[in-house]
Amino acid sequence: MWIILNADDFGRSTGINTAVIRAHHEGVLTSASLMVTGDAVEEAITLARETPTLAVGLHVVVANGRSVLSPGEIPHLVDGDGHFSNDPIRIGLRYYFSRMARAELTRELAAQFERFTTTGLPLSHVDSHLHLHPHPIVFDLMLPLAVKFGARGVRLPRDELWLALRHNRQRAATKIMWAIVFRLLCRWCVSRLRNHRPIVAHRVYGLMRTG
Repeated sequence: MWIILNADDFGRSTGINTAVIRAHHEGVLTSASLMVTGDAVEEAITLARETPTLAVGLHVVVANGRSVLSPGEIPHLVDGDGHFSNDPIRIGLRYYFSRMARAELTRELAAQFERFTTTGLPLSHVDSHLHLHPHPIVFDLMLPLAVKFGARGVRLPRDELWLALRHNRQRAATKIMWAIVFRLLCRWCVSRLRNHRPIVAHRVYGLMRTG
């Protein structure tokens, strides 16, 4: 059995970058997911190049963050400042029902993978901010890119509900609802991955205990 300890949002801020590198050198962190449009992404890339023992993957951003492409190129996805909506449910519905949004999302996802390639870092894995990549539209667009760019793994939010509730029963109804949604989505994603190279962890812990 292999255990991967991963940190999200690498490149989002200097504080996060510092914590990731310190947790790798002084703790048990083995992996980090890079936001290629983060405010401190260049610093994160430099740190990653200096730390080849840290596996680095792509933290796809399709909500609550900035885009690679300009607002004029993807006007149905971002506001005038190039920011995605902070509401994952609203933007998920837009991806599902808007043909124009899907076309723009196709280009934006490709741009994020291309941006990661320019770092020169091996692509360890792919996941996403707010765990939106199991969304059927996002996943179908992302999977060919993950294969094309040689990602070794794809993270799916396969958390253990009973452990989350045993640890903390606050917001139990919300946790149960999200556990059901993620379980159904992940089952579909796993079926889509059967004939592809990226591997998937059997379990992912901590999604319902973040923060």
